[in-house]
Amino acid sequence: AGWAQRPDDGDLPWRSDVPMDAGSIAKTITAAAVVRLLDAAGVAETSPVLPYLPTYWGKGDGVANITWRDLLRHESGLGAAQNGSGPTTYKAGREAIGQGVSDFGQPGIRTVQYKNANYIVLRVAAAVLAGAVDPTLHRTTTKYFMGVEVSKSLNVKASDELWNGLTAVWYIQYVNDNIFGPADLLSRNLKSPPEAAKAYYYPSSG
Repeated sequence: AGWAQRPDDGDLPWRSDVPMDAGSIAKTITAAAVVRLLDAAGVAETSPVLPYLPTYWGKGDGVANITWRDLLRHESGLGAAQNGSGPTTYKAGREAIGQGVSDFGQPGIRTVQYKNANYIVLRVAAAVLAGAVDPTLHRTTTKYFMGVEVSKSLNVKASDELWNGLTAVWYIQYVNDNIFGPADLLSRNLKSPPEAAKAYYYPSSG
C-alpha cells in the first residue's frame, strides 16, 4: 500500500489506469539473466566476480572475495558508505568497488545489506562474462564489442560513459532474447514511459 504518483497528480492515490515504473523489480529480471548466463558459461555462483570487472576500476579491500552469489543476495558488503540503498548509476557501482567492502562482506559475516551497487556491478560483470565487452576496453586499440572495433584510449569519465552505454545495450539485448522472449513477452528497453508512476510508499516528485 502507499502512493504511486506523478508530479501533476497532487493527492490522488494510485489508480488502475496509471502504469507503474518497474523500479527494483528489474533486479529480479537481472538476477534471472545472470543465473542463466552463469549456467550457460559453466561458472559457479560462488566464483569470484573480480576477473569480470573492468580493469580500470580501482579495487578496494575485500573485493577479491566477492562472489556472484554475494552480489545476487546483497551480501557483498558493497556500498556501505552510500546513503540508503544508494545511487543507481554506473559511476556509483565503480566507486563502490573502489571503496571496498564493509564488515558485512567479510568471509563469515555474510549479512544482507540492500544496496543498488550490487546489481550495477552484476550488469557490468555479466557483459564481460558473456564476451560482449573486453575488461581492458578503456586502454586498448584492438578490442571489440559485438564485432565492432573500439579504438580509442579513454580517461575515466569517458570510460564510464562508454562502459555504461555498451553494457546497457548488451543487457537489453540479452534480457529480451533470453528472458522476455522465451516467456512470450514483448521486447523492452530501459526507459520508463513518461506516464509511469513510482510505486513508492511516499509521494514521488518525478
